[in-house]
Amino acid sequence: RPSELLEGDSRRPETRTQREAGGMRRVLGLVLACVLIIAACGDSDDADTTTTAAAAGATTAAPATTGAAATTAAPMEIQTINVGALYSLTGPFADFSVIYQEGINLVLDEVNAELAEVGYQIEMVYEDSQANANIGLEAFNKLVNVDNIPVALIAGGSPVVLASLPVAEENGVTVLQTGANSPKLVGASPNLINVAPTGVLEAQAASGYAYEVLGHRTMGIVAMNNDFGIPSLGGDTGWLR
Repeated sequence: RPSELLEGDSRRPETRTQREAGGMRRVLGLVLACVLIIAACGDSDDADTTTTAAAAGATTAAPATTGAAATTAAPMEIQTINVGALYSLTGPFADFSVIYQEGINLVLDEVNAELAEVGYQIEMVYEDSQANANIGLEAFNKLVNVDNIPVALIAGGSPVVLASLPVAEENGVTVLQTGANSPKLVGASPNLINVAPTGVLEAQAASGYAYEVLGHRTMGIVAMNNDFGIPSLGGDTGWLR
């Protein structure tokens, strides 16, 4: 039930990990939707192949027999689908990346219970980008070529996400960006779904609140000097103007 997963849990979380689990429950709802779409496309291809093969060797089938044995249904076979998570589990963004990982692990059993109803389950495969584009790209290639992932969650810096997109496009992998904020990510790839807002949107919301609600007319901004922090400074994005 993807719609129920996307709604999240209305109960107030008690810890940071539980709070992140609520967000990751919605993210895994998106993953579930992607997995079901991919599975449906695969089933459609299989059905077309089967129909074509049957037509090529058409024969008159013998009438089906009835009996007690025919009433026993075979148990549903569960197919495991690997889902990649490329996070900065060490390095400058390890704090929130580890929380993301813990949040996923808290709700994964619930998501798999939903998937089991249609014959699938998710196996999470975690890789550490260390918030480094080159290390992240190597890890992403491993997820794609060794673990055969159809969907990946990426957090831990815009450079890691941007470096992974050409490989994702070449291999038909869907990327859900859950922790990066460069405006370069907007429209960067047809394979990219931006779950986390860009730094420009965050800065616009914060400055608008400071100006209109709090009544402030001056403000200071401190940001990292990289693709993650520079968008918050305004610069050529023009949001300050």
